[in-house]
Amino acid sequence: MAEENWDDKFEYLQKGRFLYHNDDYLEFLVSNVWRLDKACNIADFGCGYGYLGAKLMPMLPEGSSYTGIDKSASLLREAKQLYSNLPYPHRFIESEIYHVPIEDDSFDVTVSHAVLMHLERPADALNEMVRVTCDGGIVITCDANRNAFGALFYTDGLNVQERIPLGLGQQLNKDIREKTGIDYNIGIKTPVFMEKAGLKNIGCRISDCVTFIFPSMEAGEKKSLHEAMCNEGLALLEDYEQNMQKQVDRLLSHGVSREEIDVQMEMEIELDFRNKGDSYHTAFPGLMTCSYGTVDKRKAVELGQIS
Repeated sequence: MAEENWDDKFEYLQKGRFLYHNDDYLEFLVSNVWRLDKACNIADFGCGYGYLGAKLMPMLPEGSSYTGIDKSASLLREAKQLYSNLPYPHRFIESEIYHVPIEDDSFDVTVSHAVLMHLERPADALNEMVRVTCDGGIVITCDANRNAFGALFYTDGLNVQERIPLGLGQQLNKDIREKTGIDYNIGIKTPVFMEKAGLKNIGCRISDCVTFIFPSMEAGEKKSLHEAMCNEGLALLEDYEQNMQKQVDRLLSHGVSREEIDVQMEMEIELDFRNKGDSYHTAFPGLMTCSYGTVDKRKAVELGQIS
């Protein structure tokens, strides 16, 4: 199975990133947890259109620089356009993140955002981040825990939390991981990946961001929130009925029971978030896990993770 192609995902990425982080919490991480109080060179693995860098650079000391790395030429074009209007030293490199054309020890900080969860070989990507980070530098990853999201998503009046067949998502994610290596629940596992990669002083935080829709909200704000949540998978596809059997067959191929599929589809149709979502009281939990650790090159070499 080929890893996902993100060339046409700019609009998707642009609409929904704000659902996962509060700016004040990112500022807290930068200053109080990661303690990035000196100018640093930061590399963003799988940068997409540069969203995370655009958030972090204003929080970093003057003199810091940003390097975005991504294999998608189309997303990098969007990133270059965005950064042409920003005052920060930057460059972009088109590359697979398993083998980046950058020398060892080139950066003080390497980051990735919602990247490891889409990779067949996440440990190899993490080792590459360690390789290009200087000894004593910091590696930071941020990834999802989809099973947890399914348990916490709340829509008032529809009893979703008690009706959603959690086993469906668990089986689907399990089968995808076993067949491909792609793990949509990798977020909570990343501290273990970091320990095995030879990092030390490992820490882990879960994003504090929970987004709400209330019917009483100002119309413009409610519209943007509703579109973002639909974009993140809460809404039925517009051609849902025509492709229903295809969706059933896909879930069956991953070992999901027909009973759970029927319950899920019945609930999705009743929820009808695309047409009714802005009239619900809804809580959307971000639940992104940010893990971080300090690079110890001697330990990484001893473990055979880098040469």
